[in-house]
Amino acid sequence: MRYETKPGEQGQFDWSPYTVMIEGKPVTVQVFCLILGCSRYRIYTYSLSQTRSSVFEAIEEGLNRIGGVPERIQTDNHATLYNAKKKEWNPGYLRFASHYGFQPSRSEVRHPWSKGKVENPFSFLENHFIADNKFESLEDFSLELLDFEKQVNHRIHTTTKKTPIKLFNAEEIAVLSPLPKNRFISVSEEFRKVSSDCLISVDGNRYSVPHTFASRDVWIRISQGVYLEVYSQSNKLIAKHTLERSEKGKIFMNKDHFQGYRGTKGTWNFLSQQFLTIAPGQEYFLKKLKAQKRINPARHLTLIVEAAKHFSKNDIKKVIHLCDKYNVYRSDLFVDLLHQNSEPVLIPKLEQVNDLSILSPPGVIRSLDSYCTENFVER
Repeated sequence: MRYETKPGEQGQFDWSPYTVMIEGKPVTVQVFCLILGCSRYRIYTYSLSQTRSSVFEAIEEGLNRIGGVPERIQTDNHATLYNAKKKEWNPGYLRFASHYGFQPSRSEVRHPWSKGKVENPFSFLENHFIADNKFESLEDFSLELLDFEKQVNHRIHTTTKKTPIKLFNAEEIAVLSPLPKNRFISVSEEFRKVSSDCLISVDGNRYSVPHTFASRDVWIRISQGVYLEVYSQSNKLIAKHTLERSEKGKIFMNKDHFQGYRGTKGTWNFLSQQFLTIAPGQEYFLKKLKAQKRINPARHLTLIVEAAKHFSKNDIKKVIHLCDKYNVYRSDLFVDLLHQNSEPVLIPKLEQVNDLSILSPPGVIRSLDSYCTENFVER
């Protein structure tokens, strides 16, 4: 019997590889789709890789663009998500589901109609977007995929007799669970030590990061198989580069990463406005900084502003309180205190992942205890 899910009850997720012509060459692209079961509102994303990290990123991108989380997400028996031999979910996927607060569910083998809502969009995608289409670049493919997604969401659905966007706005978006405050960091992501010249090494090439992170640890993540994303310990994106795959030994520099480094500075009034945008109501801090650093206060404020851009307002507030407490107002102390007092994202070690009693990182919506066997019933 046909089963229609209630608003916010279910999302379905799947992906399929396609060979597309990009810059006149055939390129294999993985296209992912997350679709809400009630409204049929869908999100398409893509990647050049099919790793566990790229699958998690696609679900995460879909949830963030939807603006909420359904009660459960239905998938196939993909090895990246489910261990068919052990008949259990991948522990990393459980941590991912825990972070976003949805219940994972799966279709049985040779049971495609249980997630037909996500199967049909791929047939439509292949016939109306992939077939006989050519793209000038990967960016062109990305923009046209977004345009195709918009067209589909504004097209009347044959089953609901309404457009997905209208049904989504009228019935579904209000009942979705809220997104966590932080994105998910998986165990496949890596630490890197930033060199003293503000560079990190990835696959034989070096890439710049903001100078305030020199000689400090950062997270890196390969996004969509194309981009290198660099995150601070407090889980904030601080740099993004396009990966160089064809050559080794190259250095990629972003001039903005060296703003305020080794003498460059702006005017005091301009910097003060920037600081007060980041830290509203802190005129007293500026007054004390200028009083203590009479010779070159703009130099110190430049370094403080550049560092503060990469931390939360709560972190900045705590550091200003410490500066007031010790009556010390210097850029080097301010930056060090920011790194020491920022809220870190704690990542369990790989060997700990099977233990569902571990503490969840900040921002987690659902405790991992809820996925224990006695609490979890597959649907």
